[in-house]
Amino acid sequence: EDMDDRTIRALVDAARKAVDDAIVARKESPEPTLVWSSLPWASIVWLQLLSVANQRCGEIRKNLSAEQHAATAQPVLMRTLSRKLSRVGEIDVVGVQRDMRPVPEYAFRLESLAQRVIPAEVDIQVFGRNGGQTVTPEEVVKYPLAETNTMPVHFQCFIAHRNIVPVEFIRDLMHVENALAHAHLERDIVMRHVQEQLRLIQNVDQVRINAHELFFIMNVRRDFIVQDSMSILENTNPFELRKQLKVRFKGEEGVDEGGVTREYFQLMSNQVFQLESGYWDKSVADRAHVLWFSADSKREREDFWFLGVILGLAVNNNIPGLDARFPLVLFKKLTDFSGEFTLEDLQEVHPSSATSLKAMLQWKPSADDEVFEDIFCLTFTISYADEGNEVKEVNLHPSGEEVEVTMQNRGEFAKLYIHWLLDKSIDGPFGSFKKGFRRVCDSLIFSILTPSELQQIVCPEQKLDFEALRAQARYEGYTADEQYIQDFWDILTNAELAEKKRFLHFVTGSNLAPVGGLGRIRIKIQQNGTEPTDRLPSASTCFHILLLPRYSTKEKLQERLLLGLENAEGFGLE
Repeated sequence: EDMDDRTIRALVDAARKAVDDAIVARKESPEPTLVWSSLPWASIVWLQLLSVANQRCGEIRKNLSAEQHAATAQPVLMRTLSRKLSRVGEIDVVGVQRDMRPVPEYAFRLESLAQRVIPAEVDIQVFGRNGGQTVTPEEVVKYPLAETNTMPVHFQCFIAHRNIVPVEFIRDLMHVENALAHAHLERDIVMRHVQEQLRLIQNVDQVRINAHELFFIMNVRRDFIVQDSMSILENTNPFELRKQLKVRFKGEEGVDEGGVTREYFQLMSNQVFQLESGYWDKSVADRAHVLWFSADSKREREDFWFLGVILGLAVNNNIPGLDARFPLVLFKKLTDFSGEFTLEDLQEVHPSSATSLKAMLQWKPSADDEVFEDIFCLTFTISYADEGNEVKEVNLHPSGEEVEVTMQNRGEFAKLYIHWLLDKSIDGPFGSFKKGFRRVCDSLIFSILTPSELQQIVCPEQKLDFEALRAQARYEGYTADEQYIQDFWDILTNAELAEKKRFLHFVTGSNLAPVGGLGRIRIKIQQNGTEPTDRLPSASTCFHILLLPRYSTKEKLQERLLLGLENAEGFGLE
């Protein structure tokens, strides 16, 4: 219970490094045939156990207040975690969960896997033999760590341990899986054609196989790439779509060994996954910097089916990433997410609506419920402006206009409103988009991907150029060349990517750069008090203003800034 955040993080880092070192050592073993059986699977389960404990602490810290902690009975899983972890350092999970910040998820990811120490080909074969079975948190907690001789077979596979596998390794697994699937299709096609033609001819050297039988070949005109692609894809069955793609530009001599296909997707991305294409909601793109579907899109449903197929083909052909700024919630919907959408999901797409709902949910009760109703004046009927600026109304409840939003039912109103904005309102265009995507993507590895992993595989990590942001910054109470401001930018430019995204979200309301990069944003850093102070930095996202106190040291500046970013995160439905 006395362990602080730094001690817990050090424990996690040490555990992960120990596993990484053991994996590298086994890889360099003089007897490679024994490498897999000698890998430190028990240590991997220990690391997984720490990850499960971290997740549970984070969930409870996020969802329960201090008073609720005291009043809530400890679930069996938490009690078991506490008992097991108490064997290594007297860690009481239930004791530390209230006050301690969870360790970032990336801290548990095995760096040795990201560096390809273990071949993805081997792991995917083992995973396939085990029927694609993953290790659940409950299995990790219940597993008797002292009895390594009885470890279940499916524990001895890296991808089965979902919490500790980096996305780089998962991307490698998908590349291998796609390549194997293409090879198997090609082999089956060759064998079938050889058998059929040998019935008619005696010499195997005379067997000929058309390239169109082995690959999915698209012949398109460069200047009409969208129209030609749509015409081809509308008449192509799923079996053909899952072959390896080869692209030919009409009138050009290039032979596609991969480069032409990559160029094809780059050209397609520039035309259909940009706001100017007309497929996407302009107001969302302007406010949230992401691509989203319009509730009243005038586009045909076939257009969105086509976009889904293009995205699926990119995944199936191991294209390194499309320049498409989709929010995480889109990938939740693509991966058959079964939970409820949250305010965090809404913040990605409709930040102003998320802010309004958060204010309503956090409004403190008064003695009179009518005060709440008089302030917010809401019913279960909401209105929105369509693409033609015509105001339309939608009932979230069968008797929408007659049901007022009160202190008691505001949580239900928020959930229904979020569900409508992110799901029901775009059911038509998104439903077609998903059908197109899943027409191509359906495999063992794909079935276990988390929304975050799929997002990182489909969309390249956007470079956040903080030097460009710094060049456009303005100051009030500070100057650009004083040491304090130089320390401030030094902290930000050397921060983890997750911290940089938090800062952008903190100051601008979005963790993405706008089209054209961070140089398009002009933030203002304004002095907000001096020592002595423990005040945290604050921000006005509407005007991109950071209110920054002048702390006495760089260390305190870093500590207060990072704490302020963390405390500004998170929405909880009441």
